Amino acid sequence: MMRPMKLAGSELMFGEGSLAYIKTIKAKKVSIVIGGHSMEKSGMLAKVEGYFKETGAETMVIRGVEPDPSFETVLRGRNEMLEFEPDLIVGLGGGSAMDAAKAMWIFYEHPELTQMEDILPPNEFPKLRGKARMCCIPSTSGTASEVGNMEMMPDIAICDPEVTMSMPAKITAETGMDALTHALEALASNRANYLSDILASQAAQDIMETLPTAYENGNDIKARETMVQASMVAGIAF
Repeated sequence: MMRPMKLAGSELMFGEGSLAYIKTIKAKKVSIVIGGHSMEKSGMLAKVEGYFKETGAETMVIRGVEPDPSFETVLRGRNEMLEFEPDLIVGLGGGSAMDAAKAMWIFYEHPELTQMEDILPPNEFPKLRGKARMCCIPSTSGTASEVGNMEMMPDIAICDPEVTMSMPAKITAETGMDALTHALEALASNRANYLSDILASQAAQDIMETLPTAYENGNDIKARETMVQASMVAGIAF
């Protein structure tokens, strides 16, 4: 059966130093969604804000996204966006921060929607990009939210290994196994195809070869680079 495929958004950047791509993004107001304090402590939030400010964009930060974000958190972020009126939303962090940013995006675009059920079947999924575009910058190598979900696929994804360097060993292991699971499930799926098999098999091989190194030495930039890219590719296959 033929099925539509969308592998990534309009702009997919990866590799060491790719965070600087922010300096080419055209935006006037940017809402940055983060989780706890790791992106502030590591200096990544300041670096991201600095790149945007170089372009002349104004930034604001929505903090405090918890693991498995609540709908209350989504509405809080939506309300902050309605006041600020961004034309670009950035999810900076792990899967929870990126997914919360996507959900906030939906309800910012459509403030008339008031509950999660409003966007679920049998209701039609709301149209996006009337107010803002979406950018995701992962700080972990596992969820692949930067390339996930056709309806909410980020317009821009930036996978820079430097952003993942602050991950402790435990989180490195957990998210790495998440990425490996994406690859293996893509291979085992009855919807697998020629393209997904190529992506999934290579991602699985790279993760199995590289995850132990990333776990043992979090400062190994090449291991971090392979992991964030393999996670991205596994997510595309999945």
